[in-house]
Amino acid sequence: MIMSMEEIEIKDIGRQFQIEGEFIEGRPHGSGHINDTYLGTYNTSRGVKRFVHQRINHNVFKQPEKLMENIERVTGYARQRIIEAGGDPERETLTLVATLDGKSFYKTVDGEYWRTYVFINGARTYEMVEDLRHVYSAAKAFGNFQKLLDSLPGERLHETIPGFHHTRRRFEAFKQAVGKDAANRAKTIRSEIDFYLEREAIA
Repeated sequence: MIMSMEEIEIKDIGRQFQIEGEFIEGRPHGSGHINDTYLGTYNTSRGVKRFVHQRINHNVFKQPEKLMENIERVTGYARQRIIEAGGDPERETLTLVATLDGKSFYKTVDGEYWRTYVFINGARTYEMVEDLRHVYSAAKAFGNFQKLLDSLPGERLHETIPGFHHTRRRFEAFKQAVGKDAANRAKTIRSEIDFYLEREAIA
């Protein structure tokens, strides 16, 4: 079978990580719009296994090394807490795959950063809320995640995108965008705008 250039690239990237087995295929995965995500399938001694290979967008994440240091700390600690609680870390947290030299990411000669995770079989993501149960489950999962990390030891995590989680600043930017109305479409979503403005106090 002839592989595309993209698939050859994924195969080459996979070789940089501690993945035993023979590469079968690689293809784009998901609908993310920041990083480039691919699903690599391998024939291993334990059957067919899949891994997520992801090229980190270093135009968005200006310090990929610090980003990966955060992920390494968080997933490692979460794994420890999940095991202590009798849970299944393979399903309840992300599992990073180390590079051949033991790092959490691989940097190409062209300066691109790649990371690899074990693919979680049977998991499903939703782009849009289809049911109120999804809202409940997402909130519960987020709460559990926060609780899991409430005693994370060590220094504060790196702020990889300054101000990204600054809610007040986000709300001010929203109000400025509404006031400017550069695309002249605020009038078509007045009820949605009012919904947010009425809830400014909680921002």
